[in-house]
Amino acid sequence: MKLIAHRGNDNHNFKENTKEAIINCLNEDYIAGVEFDIRLTKDKKIVINHNMLIFDNNKNLYPVYSKNFKEIKKSNPDISTLESVLSSVRTDKILLIEIKEERDDYDKFIIILFNLLKKYRHLNIYICSFNYKLIKKIKSKYGSYKCGLIVGYLMNTNNINDDLDFYLYSYNYIDLINYNKQIFIFTIDKKEKLAKIKKKVKNDFYVISDNSYLLFKDSL
Repeated sequence: MKLIAHRGNDNHNFKENTKEAIINCLNEDYIAGVEFDIRLTKDKKIVINHNMLIFDNNKNLYPVYSKNFKEIKKSNPDISTLESVLSSVRTDKILLIEIKEERDDYDKFIIILFNLLKKYRHLNIYICSFNYKLIKKIKSKYGSYKCGLIVGYLMNTNNINDDLDFYLYSYNYIDLINYNKQIFIFTIDKKEKLAKIKKKVKNDFYVISDNSYLLFKDSL
């Protein structure tokens, strides 16, 4: 079992999905990698952010894709571009990148993303999404990258097959695990759940957690 820091959360004071949180986690010996979310801005910059909607300085919500990066940065100074993070990584630990895209028109996003990623082929990048069509398209066009599907919240239970490199299962779906592929289980923050998983899952697996430090401490 190995630990992946969910959105860069762990035993620190940095905000989740920020460059500082991600790099801090990558520097911890007990963490095997970091999961984080990406979105596309109006001016085609890839930023690290979980929610589709983001606040402006007047506390109004707007979609990330409707504003340019500089506008977003003014009201959200902690937000970083994907490139600023990748250029700062000095490790071969897993960078588990979740593509967040609710719209069907994601072809431009894919092209922009992989034009960027080709500059960082030396990094250990995994790509995942809840969107089965999106991740299948990526696998068909960029087969050298490790591509995975997220299974949870009543989504993708019928799409677990051998077409992709890995699968991410929510805790309630571990009975569906495809043991032919790499296994990630999310989001596990309590040692009781981890103990149940260890008894049930027969292969090696990764745990995605907001509290990697505590799970590691409890395993000593």
